[in-house]
Amino acid sequence: MFFIYQGLKQPLTGVNVARSRKEPRISVVLSKKEVAQALILIDGMVGLVVKLLHVGGLRIFEVARLRVQDIDFEFK
Repeated sequence: MFFIYQGLKQPLTGVNVARSRKEPRISVVLSKKEVAQALILIDGMVGLVVKLLHVGGLRIFEVARLRVQDIDFEFK
């Protein structure tokens, strides 16, 4: 539409177009208590992944690429 009007300098006749209206997306932020409650409820392999994502600040692809050699079991 912009190209026709500005680039070709042609009038926009017979075109009935409306702009889409996007609702603003507000981020949901959990409190420390809510996060702790959620982490308690998740167990097993999924729980481990979620805890690494949250506590370690890792991204999903970083957790997926972790190997046993990457973990320092002696760290305290």
